[in-house]
Formats: sequence, structure tokens, C-alpha cells
Amino acid sequence: MLPVVLRMLGKPKDPKLAEAAATLRGWAASNAHRIDRDRDGTYEDATAVRIMDAWYQTLPKAVFRPRMGSRVFERYDEALSPDTPNSFHGNGHDHLGSAWANGWFGYLQKDLRSILTPRRVRGKYRLRFCGSGRLGACRKAVRASLAKALAIDPATLYADPTLAGEDCGKMDAQACFDAIRYRPLGLISQPMVPWQNRPTQQQVVEVTNHRPR
Repeated sequence: MLPVVLRMLGKPKDPKLAEAAATLRGWAASNAHRIDRDRDGTYEDATAVRIMDAWYQTLPKAVFRPRMGSRVFERYDEALSPDTPNSFHGNGHDHLGSAWANGWFGYLQKDLRSILTPRRVRGKYRLRFCGSGRLGACRKAVRASLAKALAIDPATLYADPTLAGEDCGKMDAQACFDAIRYRPLGLISQPMVPWQNRPTQQQVVEVTNHRPR
């Protein structure tokens, strides 16, 4: 999604937007990882991750809400909520670590591509949402959404009441916000672990005795 969004963003003259865009382009060029390679508790690309997390709270609203209307947008937003807070959900999440399993990502990409390169998009939506299908209006809306994202306080962005009493070890607030929580089934719990792009289905089987086939 990010390369398409950055194409729509273009080259803003505002220095803050230009700097943020450059940071995100560099992150996208290195495959946009959310990873702490040296295990110091902080993502290598923490600034880019923060910008993207904040932008994801403002971007869907800017693209879809004007044409959908607030009520319809909120209904869709509830249905499309991924494992981390969606565009207007800020009450924490389940810490499942399941790789952004849902959300506005595909919808955003297709709508923006339909405006940038309409002849190349298969299965186009009947309506073009961003800027009502006008390139200039869409670009203006996307830039405004990035400006709003940059104004979000990181302390607010990563505030999560579900983390009360959790052991995040040396992970900072950003990494802990993404961390995976285990569900204890006995008396001993497991500390949270860094976010992973884990598989959808996981199973552990222990065979303690021989059984005939």
C-alpha cells in the first residue's frame, strides 16, 4: 500500500511533509520492516513506523469518509479493524501479532490506483472515493492527512490500557504496543514477546506414548 500512497502524496513543498515522505520512502525501499534486529528494545526504523502508525489513523478518514459519510465509514471501519487500532479505534487491541490480517489496506491501494492509473486497474470500484476521483483533490486530502498524522503525540498514539501490569522487558512503548501477549492456562504466565509475522494456524502436538497406527 505505502508505495501507492507515496505516489499520490507526490512531492509536497511543506518541509515537514517532505521530510516525512523521504523517511517513509527510505523505509519502503528497505521493505518496511517492523523489526528490532539488535534486540535493544527499539525498532531500527522507529521514526518511519511511528509516522506510518499515525498516518493510518488519519488516511482512511481522508480518503473514504467524505464520500461515504461518517456513519457508513464508521460501520466499515469497525468491520475492517485489524489487530492494531484502526483509523478511529484507540482503545487498545489483542496483541495477536497476526500480521495486519485485516483493515483498509487493499481498499486504499485500489482506490488510489484507480485515480493515478485508472486504465491499469482491474475490478475497479463503481465509485472513486478519494477527492471524489479528482487527482488534485485527492492529493490535497492525502497531504492533509499526513500533516494531521505528524501532529499526533506518540504518547497518545501508543497509549494502550490493555498493557496494565504486562511485562514488556526492555521494549519501548512502540515495540511493546506491537508485542504478542500469551494467554496463560495455568499459574505461570509468559512475558510478552516482540511482534512477529506469525502464521495464521499454529499447532503443537506432544506424543508421550507409543500408539499403534
